[in-house]
Amino acid sequence: MAKEITIVFPHTLGQEEAHARVVDAVERARAGYTEGVLSSDVTWNGRHADLAIGALGQNILAQIDVEPQQVRVSVTLPWLFERLSGSIADRITQIGRSTFQIGSSRTSV
Repeated sequence: MAKEITIVFPHTLGQEEAHARVVDAVERARAGYTEGVLSSDVTWNGRHADLAIGALGQNILAQIDVEPQQVRVSVTLPWLFERLSGSIADRITQIGRSTFQIGSSRTSV
C-alpha cells in the first residue's frame, strides 16, 4: 500500500519567482541526491511538475504545483518507504521553508 504526503507552502513571492525557486531547488536536489544513487526524472508542464525517483527498485512519485500564493508538493511513497514518511516530510518541509523565505534567492538542499 502506498503512503501519500502532501505539504502546502504559502508564499508571497509571486508565481514567477516561486516557480523559479522551485525549479532551482528541484535541480539542486537532483544533482545532490541522485548522483550515482537514485534515478530521477522531472517533467514540467507550465507550473506543474511530475517527478519520478527510483530507489531500491521502487518508484517514488511526486507532483509540484506552483500557484500564485502557495506551492503544493504531493509525494506518493511505495510501501518500502512508508516507515521513512516522517523523515521525508520533514526534509521536504525544511527545503520548502528555506526555498520560499523572503530575502533568499538560493537555498541549500
